[in-house]
Amino acid sequence: MTVRFTWNELVEATGGHWLREYASEDGICGVQDDSRQIAGGELFVAVRGELADGYRYAAKALRAGAAAICLDREPDEDILAALDETKAACLLVPDALIAFQELARAHRRRLPHLLVVAITGSCGKTSTKEMIAAVLNGKWPGLVHKTAGNFNNHFGVPRTLLELTGEHRAAVIELGSNHPGEIASLVRLAQPEIGVVSNIGSAHLEFFHDLAGVAEEKSDIFAGIAATGVCILPAEAAHIGTLRSKAAPRQTLSFGTTDAADIQARYQGLVGEDYVVELARPQTSEQAILRWPIGGAHQALNAAAAASVGLAAGLRFADSVAALATCQLPGMRMKVVEIDGVRWVNDAYNANPTSMRAGLDWFHDLLDPTLDAAHILVLGDMLELGPDAATAHVDLLRWAKERFPQARILTVGPLMTDAAGTCDLPSAANAEDAAKLVRAWATPGALVFLKGSRGIALEHCLPRASDPH
Repeated sequence: MTVRFTWNELVEATGGHWLREYASEDGICGVQDDSRQIAGGELFVAVRGELADGYRYAAKALRAGAAAICLDREPDEDILAALDETKAACLLVPDALIAFQELARAHRRRLPHLLVVAITGSCGKTSTKEMIAAVLNGKWPGLVHKTAGNFNNHFGVPRTLLELTGEHRAAVIELGSNHPGEIASLVRLAQPEIGVVSNIGSAHLEFFHDLAGVAEEKSDIFAGIAATGVCILPAEAAHIGTLRSKAAPRQTLSFGTTDAADIQARYQGLVGEDYVVELARPQTSEQAILRWPIGGAHQALNAAAAASVGLAAGLRFADSVAALATCQLPGMRMKVVEIDGVRWVNDAYNANPTSMRAGLDWFHDLLDPTLDAAHILVLGDMLELGPDAATAHVDLLRWAKERFPQARILTVGPLMTDAAGTCDLPSAANAEDAAKLVRAWATPGALVFLKGSRGIALEHCLPRASDPH
């Protein structure tokens, strides 16, 4: 089923007016902000993106078959010529991005049968999103939509919502934020019945200043939940009071490692060929064992969050845990690949102090104390930490040296390089320079861990024979 809007609905949703009237009464079938995705009959919204201005591609979209275009500036000569050629319509609005978002919001309102789960957090959002989708897919096989990759911003969220059809039964929408107020604006679009905060950690402190600011921003997801909805929160999070205050008076479910949580996770580590997590409901004495290929105590907590969503959605606890076993994480998240006898652990998608320590704790579990194999940590800059960035990098490296006394540690990027001088560690300016050193160090039998912020791109340390994704 294709997303459809009548011409009047387009005007009502966007507040725009027709600069060029439509030639037919059919309306549009689909909304796109990427001219490359035009197949015929869609509305192309000329959004000013982070890397490109959609206005420059409006004529191309028309010639590719768009039934109408949405602009926030008067059309230039090329666009006017394309409008004349194609007899397509042109909608003029005050702001194309806001129009795109309002179309997504209007479309979401047309799907009252749909269960929408929104998730945010300082780290682990994408992994937890995948786990939640796996749980819900156990109830509605093939009918669960989810955010692609981590398209979780003011462009990606409306794009995801506009992909929904009447056939979908549930959607898992990831909400990201690096500035105050962004979660509130995104949750307004998604209109979720269930909201999840995965954790509160030291991410984007350059803009949130401290953990209290992070908690204030992330908890805004709960303010967008209907009064009859459910708020799911980490029981042991910093500033839990802020989360509970924003959630009230809605129903809450908590997850954590103690029996004070509604869903408790006990990470058992690697048992045979699988990682094992014991999940329990202390209030009902229900227990279930999860065996899956995903390691790490932090991922066990993410599994507990996903199982909490299952409860809120009406699934049996045991069924939620069984569905979790089918989950596969996306690229550059704890991916282990062996190349020429060296095991590379690619966790390079992103990093902040919280996720860095969690990833290193999991990597520590991989080490076999009975083997004299080299282990190498390649640690990249953690970006957007604000005025405390230097201290955060030094603290992380000192902790890593204590946690891995036998490891070779290589730091990458300017922030890590400055901290490395304090900690007497080698450094590389960028991933390409780091790759030369690491590949020389990584003899057969070695285990190499890669993690840093997205801008450092540590996946380039992998031998080219490997697909980093």
